[in-house]
Amino acid sequence: MNLDDLLRLKALEMKRLASGGGDVQDRIIDDLLKRDGGEFRNMCAHISPQLYSEIENICESLDVSKRRFVEGALIDAVKRATAIVEEVKPFELEG
Repeated sequence: MNLDDLLRLKALEMKRLASGGGDVQDRIIDDLLKRDGGEFRNMCAHISPQLYSEIENICESLDVSKRRFVEGALIDAVKRATAIVEEVKPFELEG
């Protein structure tokens, strides 16, 4: 591990602790979801077995839950989509 990797790792660990994130929080949320409690919605999407396997492998490798991974991906996708819609302004009529 080079110095940049070490610094990035430590900075991300500090960021995770400061944001209250972590494995314990993931497990608590997953347990709540299993009990059908709280204000959560379920999203379902059919994906290829290959993509599912890739997601499963990366989540195992990084020790992150699939729920946390998918939630992060969706948050990023919404931010990107919102930025593009604001840039393109598809609902404004040119006059």
